Amino acid sequence: MTSLWPVFWLSSSVTCFILAAYPLWLWLKLSNRMRNNLLQGIFQRYANFIRRLAGKTINQKAADYLAQFEAISKLKAEEYLAFKTIGLISGGLLGLIFSENWALVLASLGFILPNLFLKQRLKSWRALFYRQFPFALDLLSLVVSSGTGLQAALEEVAANLPQGPLRSELWRAMGHLMLGASLEEALAEFSQRSGVEEVQSPVAALVQAQQLGTELGGVLQVLVGSMRERTNQEAEERSQLLPLKMLVPLLFFIFPALLILLFAPLIMSGYLIF
Repeated sequence: MTSLWPVFWLSSSVTCFILAAYPLWLWLKLSNRMRNNLLQGIFQRYANFIRRLAGKTINQKAADYLAQFEAISKLKAEEYLAFKTIGLISGGLLGLIFSENWALVLASLGFILPNLFLKQRLKSWRALFYRQFPFALDLLSLVVSSGTGLQAALEEVAANLPQGPLRSELWRAMGHLMLGASLEEALAEFSQRSGVEEVQSPVAALVQAQQLGTELGGVLQVLVGSMRERTNQEAEERSQLLPLKMLVPLLFFIFPALLILLFAPLIMSGYLIF
């Protein structure tokens, strides 16, 4: 009877290994599309659970908070809350693995991580939007100066812009025009969604000129000139900050290397002598 124990343990170990490895094998056999659909379904069920658990007040506050990120995110309130709770739980568990003192810190970091991600993404989106705007305004001035109407000129500019947030927002404004909105309303929404003050002022001037019947070519030339001056001023300010930015690599990387090159031979020669 005792001779059967090794066989029993071996067969039990193999059976447990197969039972443990079988779900992993099934997961690897699934296609990427089915795997993504499975994860999306699980996450959606969890988000619905969080929505019911949070209540109407918290869901409404989350929806109001997400309204400012409408241009870069299509997250729903329950999905946003689900990400925050996942970050909170994951950060807390990770902190407990390393040390209990870090649990609260990592849990708080995981809770605010979705907010930081949205803010950073919106900041990058607005920066790219602003970088593309002077070129679009200059192109719009050229097209309008050729005798094209403002709406047709905006469509021409949107068609010739590179891929980016400005092009997407212009096509969105054109879509609103096709749905029956006025040009002033479409441009006002375009300006509001951008959230960039340097863009809102020229667009407001353009809308006002359109409403008053002022010649758009002259207005656009003035706007292009002021935009160029602002761009040159910002470039000069960035160039003045370059020496300050160079201090960090100079102090921590270049100077130590120079000191090593200068004093290492002296130190080595003195060591060899003594």
